[in-house]
Amino acid sequence: MKKTVLIIAFTTLFLLVSIQPSVSWNNDHVTGWGTADNPGYGTHDWIAEEAYKLLPTSTRGWLTDNLAVYLWGTSAPDNSGGSYEGVGGYEDTGKHHNYYNIDGTFVTDEDDASTRAQE
Repeated sequence: MKKTVLIIAFTTLFLLVSIQPSVSWNNDHVTGWGTADNPGYGTHDWIAEEAYKLLPTSTRGWLTDNLAVYLWGTSAPDNSGGSYEGVGGYEDTGKHHNYYNIDGTFVTDEDDASTRAQE
C-alpha cells in the first residue's frame, strides 16, 4: 500500500513539474513578435494561414507573394512597437470585437473593430 501511494505521489509530482502550460488562443507575442520579413507564429497566424490555403490558387495573388507580411499583419493590432512601411501597430488589444443587439444593430459605442477597420 505504501509503495502504491509513493508511486502515485511521485508520478503526480513529476507531472506537475514537467507539464508546460499552454495558451489555446494567442498571438505571436508569446513566442516573440518577429519582424515583417520573419514574423513570430501564433494561433492567429495559423488561422490566417489556413484561410489562405482555402482560397483558390488563382485568387491568392498578393498573399502568395507577401505571405510573411500577411502573417505579420495578424499581430499588428496588438503590437504597438511594430511597423510596416512606416505604419505602426495600434495596440488595440481591447478593440477586437463588435457587439450587436438581437436586431443586428450595434450596441452603443461597442463597434470598435468596425471603427478601426474604417480608419
